[in-house]
Formats: sequence, structure tokens, C-alpha cells
Amino acid sequence: MKLYHSFEMSAGPTAVALGYFDGVHLAHQQVIKTMTSFEKDGFIPTVLTFHMDKDIPKKSGMKTILTDNEKIDVFHDLGVKQVYMPPFSQMIDYDATDFFYQVLVKQLQAKVLVCGYDYAFGKNAQGDAALLSSLCKQNEIRLVIIEPYELDGQLISSTYIRELLSEGNIEKTNQLLGFPYFIKGQVSYGNQIGKTLGFPTANILLSEKQVMPKYGVYETRTIIDNVSYKSITNVGVKPTIDGERNPLSETHILGFNESLYNKDIKICFVRMLRAEQKFLSLDDLRRAIQNDIETIK
Repeated sequence: MKLYHSFEMSAGPTAVALGYFDGVHLAHQQVIKTMTSFEKDGFIPTVLTFHMDKDIPKKSGMKTILTDNEKIDVFHDLGVKQVYMPPFSQMIDYDATDFFYQVLVKQLQAKVLVCGYDYAFGKNAQGDAALLSSLCKQNEIRLVIIEPYELDGQLISSTYIRELLSEGNIEKTNQLLGFPYFIKGQVSYGNQIGKTLGFPTANILLSEKQVMPKYGVYETRTIIDNVSYKSITNVGVKPTIDGERNPLSETHILGFNESLYNKDIKICFVRMLRAEQKFLSLDDLRRAIQNDIETIK
């Protein structure tokens, strides 16, 4: 899969899925799967999204569900062959019509466009589905607009999934995503408290731009070199240990004792075991961790 961080010329005519795709949940997957169905017609399956380099998530309070790298992994699994992910600052000033001609027609060589019913484009989101439909008709480009997608009567949206994550409702989150919610990143050095307690952990710092599950302990599966291991993961700030710190995920991997420092791993969430809590002593914390491990064996 090719990844472009600017509007370079496509390798050939494309079918393009349009959107930010925060979370790449089931509704987003309807857009992408519809787009990839046109590969049989000779069009390169392409996603046009963007990297949020502006401080919009922090200012609006809207944090992303998946990081850019995590979204790219899901795009790959869905059969996408090209991803255009330029900085948002490169897209924000395009007039809607200019965006259509300069980016979609000229650079991406789009022959098919697929988007959600609420897709907006161009400066100040001035372009809507009606304008896009008109421009496509004038240029003999096929447009497919995906209607709202529901599961069991519930409209699937990124907003709803963020709420579920904040409640620690991983089972429902996974159902609406269509895959296990996951965190992927490089293992960093910690303060070795877990190792001292007899439960060494692989630590991943969490981005302040990313929504995270409710602080607590989760049953997880950790993927290392394409091998899945049972694990437990604490997401939070370690309140039992004195001092202030940034949120991180700490994962104890059952039956794995090799060093993982500076290695990329993927942590897939299964269910929440308990909320994060402050223990009176490290011995109490050790017993709680042992109980967590027994729960998932």
C-alpha cells in the first residue's frame, strides 16, 4: 500500500473514498468497501483523508479514536492500495470547486467517488453532497453516497464510540468498530515498578490527541511479530505511585519474558476488568494484579 503525505499524481485512475475516517468504524467501512468494489473495473482503491496537524482536536475537545498509523493499518486490512493523508493545513484553504478539479480530477485521476451522506469539503466546508453530485455529473465521474448506517437500531458514529470508550464499554465499542479496539506503539522505558512487583510491563505513552478508554484494567491480546498473547493492560496514571505523570498503557503479557524496549507492538482490548484505583500499599497492588491475571487465564 502506498502512502502519500501530499497531493502527488496517482499511479493510475482511481476509485476514491472520501472522509476523515476517525475510528474506521462499520459505517466508515461501508464507504471503503463500496469504493474497493470498483477495483475490478481497473480503478486503484484509494482513500483520501488528512493528518490533523492543526490543533483542532485539542480546541474542540474532540479527540481521535485511532491514530494515523492505526488507521493506516485498518485501511490496509480493508484492501486499500493508496492512502493520501496530507496535513489538514494543506486542505483547509481550497475552494470546494478548486479542490474537486485540482485534487480529485487532476492529481488523483478519480473516476469513482464514494462518501458518507454528511461529507463536506472545501474552505469552511462549503462543498456538500449536492455540489459534489453536480460536479461529478459534469465530469462523468460516478458518485456513490452512503446513507446513515445503523446496527440494532443504533446510528453508528464516532461520537457514540468515544462515549463508549470513556465508559470502558469495550465489548460494544468492538462491535461498532467491526474489529477489536487497539493501541499500537513503541514500547518505552518505565519506572520498573511492574518488574519490582513480579509483573513486568510493556509501556506505551498515549497521545493527548487520542481518546482513551476509561482508566482501568483490561483483558487484552498483545500482538508481537504477528503472534497473539494473552495479557492484561492498565490504562491510566498509576495513582498508587506518588507523583504526577502522563497517561500510559502498561501491559503484562502472560508467558512472555523477552525484552520489548523500542519495539512496536499492538494491544487489542477485549473487556474491562475493573476501574483504576489507588491501593494503600504495593502489596495490595500486587494481589490485585494477580487476581486480574487469574481472571483471564
